[in-house]
Amino acid sequence: MSAIPDVVDAGAVAAGSREFLFKCAQPSYADPILMVRAEGAKVWDAAGREYLDFFSGILTTSVGHCHPEVVERVRDQVGRLGHTSTLYLTENQVEMARRLAEIAPGRLQQTFFTNSGTEAIETAIVLACMYTGRSEIIALRYGLRCMHHVRQARGREEIK
Repeated sequence: MSAIPDVVDAGAVAAGSREFLFKCAQPSYADPILMVRAEGAKVWDAAGREYLDFFSGILTTSVGHCHPEVVERVRDQVGRLGHTSTLYLTENQVEMARRLAEIAPGRLQQTFFTNSGTEAIETAIVLACMYTGRSEIIALRYGLRCMHHVRQARGREEIK
């Protein structure tokens, strides 16, 4: 695996984004920041400018970028076992489910791990149908979390 270069060509990355990424997956503003490094709540762009990242709570950066304990534990885990499907047992998966069962209210003793919000929503719908014995659901138009991208991909919404 190659190391991250000290100098990144922001223009080449932007051109590559336009060429190789779906339009709906590209940044939605004209001059996107090319982040090359991060630590805690700070990020740096390709020109070396420092920013405060007020958006870092998305996905797995809720403790900040490159938190030393998180980095150490990730390195340790991927050194032993990387990503696997929930089709296989792992000690960490069962231990996390056990811990959740200890703090969950009432009879909530089982966990279903998902990889995305969409998968979580789909699972919640299936579980609700199983629990109630019904097959009908109520959905709001454009209520799906990713509808913005779906409309853009279909050419119905242009982002400026």
